[in-house]
Amino acid sequence: MQQLRFLSIPMVIALAACGTASVPDGGMADRKTAPAPLMAASFGGGDWGSGSWNDGGSWSGGSNMMYATTASNRLLRFSASTPGDVQAQPITGLAPGERVLGIDFRPANGRLYALGSTSRIYTIDLASGAATPVGAPFTPVLEGTSFGFDFNPVVDRIRVVSNTGQDLRVHPDTGAVAGVDGRLAYAAGDRNQGRKPDVVAAAYTNPVAGATQTNLYLLDASLELLAEQGNPSATPPVSPNTGQLFSKSSLRVDVSTLAGFDIDSSRNAYAVFTPQGSRSSELYSVSIYRGSASRVGTIGSGETVTGLAIPIGSSSNDR
Repeated sequence: MQQLRFLSIPMVIALAACGTASVPDGGMADRKTAPAPLMAASFGGGDWGSGSWNDGGSWSGGSNMMYATTASNRLLRFSASTPGDVQAQPITGLAPGERVLGIDFRPANGRLYALGSTSRIYTIDLASGAATPVGAPFTPVLEGTSFGFDFNPVVDRIRVVSNTGQDLRVHPDTGAVAGVDGRLAYAAGDRNQGRKPDVVAAAYTNPVAGATQTNLYLLDASLELLAEQGNPSATPPVSPNTGQLFSKSSLRVDVSTLAGFDIDSSRNAYAVFTPQGSRSSELYSVSIYRGSASRVGTIGSGETVTGLAIPIGSSSNDR
């Protein structure tokens, strides 16, 4: 498919930001005063192709379950420990020609949201795979071929970043752009200052309702490294809304243009990479402390994954 780069990992990681560019990304602007309770996912039974999971409705994957979307607009679910064993169903209700570019769970209500190629936000029903648009297509429209899509759990906004340096905040209730932030660029003094970022995925830490602190991490395909957007520990803190990137460490793997990335509430991170020339995506566990990635296995029997998300409250042991 057309070099779609995305974001995702175990549990839902948040990729939204604060309501105004003048407020730090981890600030409280526009936060809802009473987030909706988390919603437990339910799964329908039945045969593949009938609008339900192709597993007869049973699931024994345990608490480390994750979801992914594919280039053919299918919704997958599988265990982080056994990614080859997947259940799948088609995503319905998308606009004609729409491709799902990324997914993430919203910490405020536990629902799954998706980014469509027509610059539109959707919710996806986990039981049926039905997609429902949230508002009209947003402007400015998407710019690029690969995208990161994740919820900021502190301010309940969606962060959308791209390989061209686009940096947006989107309101999950209206589907409209809440802020156009600074274009992505490595910060002055960073070892990669002056090099063009090639961001293909993004994920926030601490994806839980009511979070008061979070960090935003990105995957750079050209440099094959983990970077942080903003620097909350600096003096003064650097907001992610500035678009400034800070290099962390090399992942020592081929970070493909087709990628997914997500981080759970215990800071366990996962990424999905599709090697150049291959149609099969590989699941990796990622240490955001050491900056290393370890292969877990092939997803399904050879699925091309475009987005990855871990349900709110799900966690797995650090690998």
